[in-house]
Amino acid sequence: MRIFPFLLALLCSTGPALAVAPFREDCKLERQATLPFTLDHHHINVPVAVNGHAFTFILDTGGVFSAINARAAKDADLTPVGLAGNMRVRDAGGKDISGVARIKTSPSAH
Repeated sequence: MRIFPFLLALLCSTGPALAVAPFREDCKLERQATLPFTLDHHHINVPVAVNGHAFTFILDTGGVFSAINARAAKDADLTPVGLAGNMRVRDAGGKDISGVARIKTSPSAH
């Protein structure tokens, strides 16, 4: 069974239902921020500082938290603490996350 022809037939048969009302004339896109980045093997890399230590993070718009490995946490002078209660969190690869840490400073503090 091929899904593509089925989807195409479904979309063609529901044409009027997919119509979208036009945007108001004063509705325009406006740039809110910019972010310097580089591309490496289809990953968006962003330069960051954590507690004054420079790193390059991969931008993940679907992540709930920013994540780094234990070595990077140590290099950034972060102190991990265990997760509260019986909370269980896994990364995208299915590996359990054993602890969390908060950065000590914020960009606005510098």
